[in-house]
Amino acid sequence: MALADRPVVVGGQELTDRSRVFTVAGDDSWVHETEKRVSDLAATDEAVLYSMGDTVVCLDRADGGVRWRHTVGNRAKFAAVVDGAVYVETEAGVHRLG
Repeated sequence: MALADRPVVVGGQELTDRSRVFTVAGDDSWVHETEKRVSDLAATDEAVLYSMGDTVVCLDRADGGVRWRHTVGNRAKFAAVVDGAVYVETEAGVHRLG
C-alpha cells in the first residue's frame, strides 16, 4: 500500500504546554487537541498513540476519538506496537497496554 493511500498522521506543536495530533486525508481529516505537550507519537493501521508525560492515549485512526488512556507512573516512551498491544518504556521498565 502506498503512503498516498493512507491518511498521514502528524503531530504539531500548538503552544509550549499543549499539542495537536491530526491526520491529513481530505474529507476524513480530524484534529485532536491534547491536554499537555506530546512527547512521543506512533501510528498503526487502526490507531494513533501518543504520550504526555506519564499518560499514554490511544485514538481511533479513522475519527480521532479516544479509545483508551493509561497512566503508567513515569514518563512514557513508545517501545513497540505488536499484534494490537502497545509496549511502553518507563524508568520502572516496560509496560504492556491496550
